[in-house]
Amino acid sequence: MLKELDPADCFPPHDNRPITDEDVADLVEDYQRNGQLQPGIVCPHPDLPGKWLVIAGGRRGHACRIARILFRAEVRDTIPSQAEIIEIRVGENSKRKNLDAFQLCNDITTYKKEKRFTTWAEAGKALGIPASTLSSITCVRRIPPELRPKTERLCGTVVRTIARMPTRADMEELIAKAFDENDQPIPKDRVELLAKQMKEGNKSGRKPRGFTVKDGGHEAVIKPKPGVSTEDIAKWLEGLAAKLKANKHLPPDGLRFLFP
Repeated sequence: MLKELDPADCFPPHDNRPITDEDVADLVEDYQRNGQLQPGIVCPHPDLPGKWLVIAGGRRGHACRIARILFRAEVRDTIPSQAEIIEIRVGENSKRKNLDAFQLCNDITTYKKEKRFTTWAEAGKALGIPASTLSSITCVRRIPPELRPKTERLCGTVVRTIARMPTRADMEELIAKAFDENDQPIPKDRVELLAKQMKEGNKSGRKPRGFTVKDGGHEAVIKPKPGVSTEDIAKWLEGLAAKLKANKHLPPDGLRFLFP
C-alpha cells in the first residue's frame, strides 16, 4: 500500500552509509520541479515506535526532506529479517541502477554471511544477479578504505572503473582526475577514456599516440601525455595561440626561441 509519510519519521538502516545533502542535490532539484515519481519501500521501525525503517529509497527520502515534500513509499506491514531487507533493497535498487556502489557491495557481502553461503556465486544466484554483474559489483572491494571518502561522491560506473585500475597509485591518480577544477565529478565517459589511456600508457614499451594537424603549408605534431583529455588539449592550444599572437612581430623561424 502506498502512503505519503513525513520524511522526518523515516530512518535508513543503521548500517547504511550516511547520506549527505550533496549526495541528493540532483534529486532535490528534480523533486522541486516534478515531485517524487518513484516511491520507496518502508516497514515499521523495530526500535522506534511510530517511525518507519526505509528498506529501499533512502536517497529519495532524504531528498524529500530537503525539498519539504512528503515521502511516497510502499508500506510493508511486517518487519523483514536482515536477509529479506537486503533481498528487497538489492533487487529494487539493482533494477533502478542507482544504489551506492559500496553500499550495494556491502549488502551482498552481508547477505552472503547471513545466508551462510560459501561462494559468491551462491549469493548471486539467490539474489537473481548474473555472474558478470556480481563480479562488477564486488570489484569495488579492491579500493582501499582510505580512498573511499572521495570515491563515494562518484557514480557507481565510475567507482567500478576506478576499482579495475591495476595498482593503488593508478586508482589515486584516476580519482584525482575524476574531478574538475571546481571539485565536481566529470562525466563518466571521460573517466572511462582517462582510465583506458592510463592503462595503455602503463603497458611496457608503448608510447602515447600523437596526431598530426595539417593546414595548407603548415604542419604540427601533437603528442598528448597519458590521461590528457581533448578539453585539456583545447585549453593548451588556446594558451599557445595567445602566446603566438602576443609575439606576432617575430618571424616564423624565430618562434623556436619561445619554446625552448
